[in-house]
Amino acid sequence: MKNVERLRARRLKMEEGEQGFTLIELLVVLLIIGILLAIAIPTFLSVTKSANNTAAQSNLQTAFTGAKTYFEAANQSYTGLLTNTTSASNIKQVDTGLSFVATASTASNVISVATYNVGVALNSWSAPTKDCWGILDITATLGTAVWG
Repeated sequence: MKNVERLRARRLKMEEGEQGFTLIELLVVLLIIGILLAIAIPTFLSVTKSANNTAAQSNLQTAFTGAKTYFEAANQSYTGLLTNTTSASNIKQVDTGLSFVATASTASNVISVATYNVGVALNSWSAPTKDCWGILDITATLGTAVWG
């Protein structure tokens, strides 16, 4: 019976002495949290990148709608779309909510515009993914081409 009494005494001491977590338990919890973060962060980043690409494409489509509105109002011509070398204020009058520049731009929500005798080229940049999207509209002569 001495063994039974010793086991009971050990059990009582262990129950009284358990005040917190052991180092191993804490390390296991930290390891599990680290694994979950390693899975979640890349997923979040890919969703953010695709959202930026979608925003750039949407901005480009909005700018194209504004340019087409100008084209229709200007008697089927893009002449006069750019008022000077730094801005395309005539598109702004259509109220697209975007900024337009005549030079290449890598800023968000800024559309690069270039006019030609036969049409207009619009470009949008997605900075996080470094993707460029563009529309070339040559409606005055042939048709519209889209590339991305």
